Amino acid sequence: MSEITDTPIEPPRRLRFDWVIPALFRPRQAFSSIMGGMNTAWLTPILLLTAAGLLYVIAKGSIQQATTVGMPGELPPDYEYYSTDQQANYQQAATITSGPLLTIILPGIGAIFGIWLGWLAVGGLMHLVLTLFGGRGAMGASLGMVAWANLPFAVRDVERALYVITSNRLIQSPGLSGFASPGGIGSAFLGLIDIFVIWNIVLLLVGVSAGHGLSRGKAWASVLITVGVVLAVKMGVGFAWSMAGGMASGGF
Repeated sequence: MSEITDTPIEPPRRLRFDWVIPALFRPRQAFSSIMGGMNTAWLTPILLLTAAGLLYVIAKGSIQQATTVGMPGELPPDYEYYSTDQQANYQQAATITSGPLLTIILPGIGAIFGIWLGWLAVGGLMHLVLTLFGGRGAMGASLGMVAWANLPFAVRDVERALYVITSNRLIQSPGLSGFASPGGIGSAFLGLIDIFVIWNIVLLLVGVSAGHGLSRGKAWASVLITVGVVLAVKMGVGFAWSMAGGMASGGF
């Protein structure tokens, strides 16, 4: 009678840093493993996205503080006629505005919320669209797929942070926004388009094909609809923000 040897089963791992490079550069092989089960180790890409986003915020905030210190800016009209207390209050307000609270801490908190809530929103939208097209994947699989497909944005934040640090200046025209008039809706849209968005679309297509059993046409349609909705929302928010800034500065 032969003995039966039980093969130990490796428990699911939440952190899979060994999937990062394959997911970026060999996605067909990597996403087959990522989409192979309910445990899609979504925590790994989200942590990387968070770290890269904070790195960019810190780099950008440091340059903003240094620029403010080196170039204090234009004083308000009749500043020389302010009382000593009024001048002190103005300088204190200017210091707070250029301090770490408003240049690093609050933007960092906003970046964290944007990454996590944005991931959940896009993952939920992706799952809804896939379901409407007949996809068979679970919600958890869609969330994991979106998390891993967003890794190019971590690369983008690292690249932006390195640019800001090495050039000692902020990025003025992100994406393709330099091809449109500043402050317009065209500039808001083109500012969202770059090679990393295309990279993200490619990874989403690979993930949908690997885990949802859709035809190529339905996979393309589901990904393009989801990305189109996300870009439209971001464009609207960006345009509204720029318009609010223009009105605040007296221009419209």
